[in-house]
Amino acid sequence: MPSSREALKQHNIEPLPLAFKEHLGVLNRTAFSASGVDIATAAYVAELGYLATPVSTNIQSAEMHNQAINSLALISARATINSLEVLTMLTASHLYILRQALDIRALQRKFSVGLELIVNAAAFGEFMSPSQKAILAKKVLGAMTLILDKTSTMDSLDRMNAVVASTTTVFIDFLAGAEFADESFTATAIPLILQFRSQVASRATNLLDQLRRDYLSGERGPAPAAPFLNKTKPVYEFVRVTLGVRMHGSENYERFVNGLGVEDVSIGQNVSHIHEAIRDGKIQSTIVSLFM
Repeated sequence: MPSSREALKQHNIEPLPLAFKEHLGVLNRTAFSASGVDIATAAYVAELGYLATPVSTNIQSAEMHNQAINSLALISARATINSLEVLTMLTASHLYILRQALDIRALQRKFSVGLELIVNAAAFGEFMSPSQKAILAKKVLGAMTLILDKTSTMDSLDRMNAVVASTTTVFIDFLAGAEFADESFTATAIPLILQFRSQVASRATNLLDQLRRDYLSGERGPAPAAPFLNKTKPVYEFVRVTLGVRMHGSENYERFVNGLGVEDVSIGQNVSHIHEAIRDGKIQSTIVSLFM
């Protein structure tokens, strides 16, 4: 029997990997938006394990032990109904978290594109040939991307400062080449590194803040991650468009100026919308279409 990952790949459905300890808050490291769902999910899984406990040890004989084995179909039927209800709640929580993760992935993709434009537009490199600029930009972006993946739980400004700080070694190694042996050039280039770091950190922080505002406010549309999806796109759009479950974090972004739960519903309410759609069969045709 194939694993769940293999079964998904057989139907051209790519699983969504999440890094260890990666939170799903759109904002800074203080936004642990998925913690409550994580705790609830653990409770659902524990209950499913309890409901799967064998009942054969509790069998009772009848007719003065003449009927030693009795049907436990009634227990099985009731336990199955309860298990399906718990599994539906677990699936609803899972779908909600995946939609949040997909939107964050789409935001990160847009940020990576914008970051490349920022690096290429930076002032550093006036004394280099176009080919040297292209080589240096590629190395700088490689170093920055590596640190971006390691600093996803940091506050925006601290994160961008850490990202651009990683480029210093890249610059020094590149300028240590034979083609830059002129001491006057090195003396001129070193101060430009600090200027580059300051400019890129500031612009990258502003870009990330703007993208967060656009995604949370809906300016990017109700389903911003749809262009990046393939077979799973119908399920994503069902949750985002048909059910109207938005990306979470808009009130947090605005610092709850109007209070909690005024401009947006709670995570529990959104999970309940998905749960009701599964329970009532509204999502059934969408799921079936994935395997056709």
